[in-house]
Amino acid sequence: MEHPSNSAKFLTRLDVEEEEDDEHDTKEGVLLRYFLQEWELVKSIIGRIVANAGATDPSDANKIRSIIDKYQEQGHLLEPFLESIVNPLMSIVQSKSMQLTANIDGILDIIRPICIIIYSLVTTCGYKSVIRFFPHQVSDLEIAVTLLEKCHNRNPLTSLRQESTGEMETQCVTLLWLYILVLIPFDISSVDTSITNCSQLGVCEPSPLVLKLLKISKEHLSSAGPMRRFSALVLSRLLTRPDMPMVFARSLTLTPLPGIRSPLLSICSSTVPRGISHATTPLAASALDDIAPCQLQRSIPASNNLPVPDPSSNTRFQRAFWIFDLIKGVTVDCLMKGNG
Repeated sequence: MEHPSNSAKFLTRLDVEEEEDDEHDTKEGVLLRYFLQEWELVKSIIGRIVANAGATDPSDANKIRSIIDKYQEQGHLLEPFLESIVNPLMSIVQSKSMQLTANIDGILDIIRPICIIIYSLVTTCGYKSVIRFFPHQVSDLEIAVTLLEKCHNRNPLTSLRQESTGEMETQCVTLLWLYILVLIPFDISSVDTSITNCSQLGVCEPSPLVLKLLKISKEHLSSAGPMRRFSALVLSRLLTRPDMPMVFARSLTLTPLPGIRSPLLSICSSTVPRGISHATTPLAASALDDIAPCQLQRSIPASNNLPVPDPSSNTRFQRAFWIFDLIKGVTVDCLMKGNG
């Protein structure tokens, strides 16, 4: 028989938990009602932006951002409204990006405030929830790469200036757009208008479009902030496409730069759903190619009086061991995630 005092304690705990649940529900309800009131303002501003073909006062973008930022801890409240916000705004980004060759500065002045709004949703609701409503036509790949290139080639500004004018937000949104688009089920060279015939490319040679995206994304890997993370996401999907094994190997087996191991590891470990071997086999093959000549020379009898290479002073040897260390990091990361 249960002791009466224990029963009383149990019932008291239930009452407390019910009160906490009621309090939580009340708080959620209040926040939702408050947002619904502010949603009218958000909706009117977005309607005005769409009606003006994207032209907007920067203060309008900042108004929406300030509203969205209030719900950083309750991003799920905004999710039912994401499609109504993201879909029309990204359609404008898509259409304006097609006109970049005509008036770069004027087009970017339209795109930046829109990307400020979209990026604020990314920080509040998470990028996976937001990118579901991005346009993803095959032809958008080249358009998005061009947009990223134009933003990247703008005159360098300070981080504060970049954020206040939407430079950083535009590049982040474009990288997330490319994160979807690089999954197109076609050979990327087939959508690259800079080449007239795929036979112009050598065996396993990437198209100019791929080289352009690789160059820009790699440069962002050495920077701090969200662009580094989103660049790693893009590279993880681009380099693990079935038609990119040689590009993957060449991209990750260059002589390592200080501080670059962490983003490279995030790229490799992002290939977990495809299996550890898919991410590491090209790396291991390249590392063995680097070690083989050194090992061959070390196996020659000393009587031949040939110099034996010192691994510590051999660049290829050092690179090979760096690659094996990277493979170890990828394997450990995959096993810890339970996806080996």
